[in-house]
Amino acid sequence: MTENLFAADYKNQPYWWEAAPQPSLPPIAPPASCDVAVVGSGYTGLCAAIELARGGRNVVVVDAEDAGFGCSSRNGGQVSTSIKPYFDELAERHGKEIAFAIRREGFNALAWIEDFIAREKIDCNWERVGRFHGAHNPAAFDKLVHDSTHQTKGLEIEAHVVPKSEQRSEIGTDRYYGGIVYPRHASLHPAKYHAGLLARAQAAGAILSPAARCSPSGAMATAFA
Repeated sequence: MTENLFAADYKNQPYWWEAAPQPSLPPIAPPASCDVAVVGSGYTGLCAAIELARGGRNVVVVDAEDAGFGCSSRNGGQVSTSIKPYFDELAERHGKEIAFAIRREGFNALAWIEDFIAREKIDCNWERVGRFHGAHNPAAFDKLVHDSTHQTKGLEIEAHVVPKSEQRSEIGTDRYYGGIVYPRHASLHPAKYHAGLLARAQAAGAILSPAARCSPSGAMATAFA
């Protein structure tokens, strides 16, 4: 019965892996010592490894799976300025000044990754294509419109309203009740971006130890196939 749930050409792997297959790295055992051990070989871990290795540190990156096996090669590829929670909730927790600084990091992140990709010459289909946020009901549409027209000073995001009657100019469906377009938001190929980070981490001298696991005693061991 389970087989009937899937189409005949169903593939049990991310679409992104077709253009950027999962890296086949040898199961190198982690060294006995290092300056910095980075746990996880996704975007965050590899970016940390690149900076540290280029700074002269002896870096090893360990992961329970193959490099980039998780979200870094499976996400939707959207790159935006959004950070959650929103400003009002952050302000209640931390005060307006800290909340403002946290939300500004979203703007900084979008600018940083664009500069980083260009500087490192990473081939990952980076493009400022914009992003459509669809409303699943009229109330959600009203909230999107309100939020886009009542933005906190200094945290304004360029946006324009798309009513339901004009929705097909952005997306080929009538399921939504209109939405908002953020034209400055971008997209990239997640697996290609990860592959670029991996190559640069290795070139910088970082040691990649995929499929590394901890033994019952707590020591690091490597699982060999």
